[in-house]
Amino acid sequence: MNVHYAKSLSMLKYYFNVNNSYVINKIKLLLFPMRHKFWKRRIQGEMYLPPRDDINAPDLYIPTMAFVTYILFVGFILGTSFKFTPEVLGMTATKGLVVLAFEVLSIKFGFYLLNAFTVSILDVIAYCGYKYVGIVLSVITGFIFGQYVYYAVMLTTSIFMAIFMVKTLKLVFPEHGSTGMPVPPHNLPSNQKKNYFLLAIAVLQLMLGYYLSYIN
Repeated sequence: MNVHYAKSLSMLKYYFNVNNSYVINKIKLLLFPMRHKFWKRRIQGEMYLPPRDDINAPDLYIPTMAFVTYILFVGFILGTSFKFTPEVLGMTATKGLVVLAFEVLSIKFGFYLLNAFTVSILDVIAYCGYKYVGIVLSVITGFIFGQYVYYAVMLTTSIFMAIFMVKTLKLVFPEHGSTGMPVPPHNLPSNQKKNYFLLAIAVLQLMLGYYLSYIN
């Protein structure tokens, strides 16, 4: 039991192993993914480098901070229109977590169908959680500048999130087995199936970006 606990704690520490430079550069990557050229994660020995040493590594620090900021800012906005109640924070958090769980399970199921078995669920949670950076930006700019700016920022950040997800997740599909040997062709997903899967994820970013950021 203690060994299992220590292993779980060690895994979580990996995802929170960040520094200021990583956080700033990662947010830039999320908001301007077109400028990023190299998307593969860096490996040292047989281990992936932690986020602080690899801009492409998934982390849970940015998603967690963005998610908390999202909840607080929704409450603040509703408070300015006298619609705030203490239950709002819980309802907003529940809504965000349910959406996150739905997206993570959908992506994991898609990977399962396409024989990409090695994708860590914490990696997927991190990738899906990054959308809250754009959502917070959409909510803030919409509150300050109005509805038209909100729609423009929401659409832009959702498209950028779609680009980030496609660029990141298309590298997850297996080309080699755990022994380093090529995976038999009949076990590899076809390019058409992969493309449909990635397209569905891209479209989902647009839908969820609007659903989570629209406040009434």
